[in-house]
Amino acid sequence: MKNSFLKFTLTLLLIGCIACTPSHPSKEELVQNLNGYWKIHEVKAQDGTIHQYKVSTTVDYIEVQPDLTGIRRKLKPKLDSTYELTGGTEHFKIAYAKDSIIFQYTTAMDQWKEQLLDTQKEQFTVKNERGITYTYNRFESLKKELENHEKGK
Repeated sequence: MKNSFLKFTLTLLLIGCIACTPSHPSKEELVQNLNGYWKIHEVKAQDGTIHQYKVSTTVDYIEVQPDLTGIRRKLKPKLDSTYELTGGTEHFKIAYAKDSIIFQYTTAMDQWKEQLLDTQKEQFTVKNERGITYTYNRFESLKKELENHEKGK
C-alpha cells in the first residue's frame, strides 16, 4: 500500500513538474511567427509607464532563416503597398537559453540583446537589456491601417 502511494505521489510530482516547465516555441514556429512586417503597438518602460502607438510611420521587417539567423529592417510603408528603407539592416541570431529565447543583434556600431517574452502569429513581445518591453502587432498595409484608425480600432 505504501509503495503504490509513493508511486502515485511521484507520478503526480513528475506531471506537475512537466506541466510547469516553460516550453519554448520550436525553430519552425519561430520562423513562421516572426517572419513578416510588424508595427510597434506598445512600449512599457522599466518604471511601468506605458506608451501605446495608434499609428506608426515606420514598420519593422523581420526575416528569420531556418538556422535562426536573421535580419531586421526599418521601413516606411506607402499607400501603394510598397516600402521605403529608412534605416540600415540589423543582423541577429536567435539563441535558446535555459529559460528564455534571446535575440543577439550586431551592427557595425553596436551589439545588444533582447529577450523574447511571447510570440504568436499576430503579436510578439521582447524586452531589452534596459528593461524596456516592446510589443509588436503584425502589419498588413498602410491603407488597411488608416481604414482601421478611421473606424476607431
